[in-house]
Amino acid sequence: FNKVTKRLTTVSLMDNLYADIEGTGAVRLGDVPLYAGMPALADVVERTYGIPVSGYAWTDYKGLIKIIDRLDGIDAEITEDEMKQANEYISEMAAAYGEEEAAHQLRMTGDVHLDGYQAVALARISEDGKDVDYAKTARQRMILSSISEAYEEAGFGEKTSIMREILPYVKHNIPESQIFGNLFAFTG
Repeated sequence: FNKVTKRLTTVSLMDNLYADIEGTGAVRLGDVPLYAGMPALADVVERTYGIPVSGYAWTDYKGLIKIIDRLDGIDAEITEDEMKQANEYISEMAAAYGEEEAAHQLRMTGDVHLDGYQAVALARISEDGKDVDYAKTARQRMILSSISEAYEEAGFGEKTSIMREILPYVKHNIPESQIFGNLFAFTG
């Protein structure tokens, strides 16, 4: 986070790229945290791509669902094909997390307000033609931007409340005092 410009820089890398992990060998970039943890992923990004990583924040699907739901969902435009594929992921996640899948199934296309299950399912789609990785990362960036916009719309007190509620779902190497200090900088 740059306190002067009040901008947070994020990087989107395709999870199907491979990285060499000491003691493990070649692993999909998206699987590095599972095999070696987030510090190893930060090291790979710095070493392989020359991108400095000053801090990281990571969550799993369940945490991301909770975060999006805490923000009252996000808006997105979805196609018929995306709706069908997302509904398959919704069924999988609902079963894994003991949720009623019918409550989260997408029923329309176009401009739709998505709950956490629906948004995460949309981000997970990876079977849509020749530009699979590009389309997937584009959807993921759109969803992260929507989360950021929803958070920015909240007032300062609400942002503090949101942050306190979502931090338990996020693994990070940034001191919480710095996170909350940056919150002041974001709200100016």
